[in-house]
Amino acid sequence: MAGSRPKRPAFRAERYELSQAGLWLSAIEAAEADALGQTLVAIEPWSHYGTTAANLASLFVPAADGGIRLAVRSHDCPIPIGVAVIRHPWLAGPYMQFLAIKPGYQRRGHGHAILNWFETEARGGGARNAWICAVSINSGALKLYASCGYEQVAILDDLIKSGLDEILMRKKLNPSDN
Repeated sequence: MAGSRPKRPAFRAERYELSQAGLWLSAIEAAEADALGQTLVAIEPWSHYGTTAANLASLFVPAADGGIRLAVRSHDCPIPIGVAVIRHPWLAGPYMQFLAIKPGYQRRGHGHAILNWFETEARGGGARNAWICAVSINSGALKLYASCGYEQVAILDDLIKSGLDEILMRKKLNPSDN
């Protein structure tokens, strides 16, 4: 299109500042992945899945699968307070495969800040959609995602564990781009 700006690659910086939230995002070190796995495996919803800390930590370390793995870091804590794993490209936009904030750092607006950053980064890269998924028993996450404008598009029954439904949600970012 004439007059349109070229799209920049999304999710390719080494560090992202979320300064209003007092956070930044950067690559996860192997030891940090292990510690995050140990902490997060013990809390809902991951404790419901019956996974191990090692399996969870393996999702957080760099791999050849193209996933973007970021530690969530706070200016008032020397160790990561959470993790985000992103798949991009996915379905005309990025998919937040995993998002977790450690207990003690939840309900401080960090989830909103990360999702706002996720949307801004995706939109700046020309994405039409942003995707996220949550297990149906994780009512807090589902409320957060809905409050950020994500809408349910599918129920994936028994996807990860029998008897648990995963709720796939989408936020349309650039619906007027054709």
